[in-house]
Amino acid sequence: MAGVIIGGVALLFAAKTYSKNFVKKPNEERQHLLLQFKANQTLARQVKDSLIEYAQSRNAFDAFMFQGVTYRTYIAELETCLTETNLADKYYDSLKTLDLTSSNIQAMLRSLEAQFESLSQLQTNTRLLSR
Repeated sequence: MAGVIIGGVALLFAAKTYSKNFVKKPNEERQHLLLQFKANQTLARQVKDSLIEYAQSRNAFDAFMFQGVTYRTYIAELETCLTETNLADKYYDSLKTLDLTSSNIQAMLRSLEAQFESLSQLQTNTRLLSR
């Protein structure tokens, strides 16, 4: 009899965990995702503007920022991200309406956090170069 009760409790716990991670719409996590998205979008715009200012002041649009990548190319890629791909407003709007699970949101957050870190490092490097 005790085994049946323990099994029932374990089944309830498993069902609750499954529901929380895969079925329930996690509104608080979604809000955090949307805030992180907007933070990345804002930082990407600031980095783009800083790179444009740096390249203009040093006439360096065609200079290499990284091996094989010029300032002009990198700035154009940031602009594409902001208007057409992963940081575009249309992508943000779709995030507000997609039926995302907690697991989906966590994976997206990890990606956005890594992107934010990279943009932050680039912003710092650009500031240091501008001095």
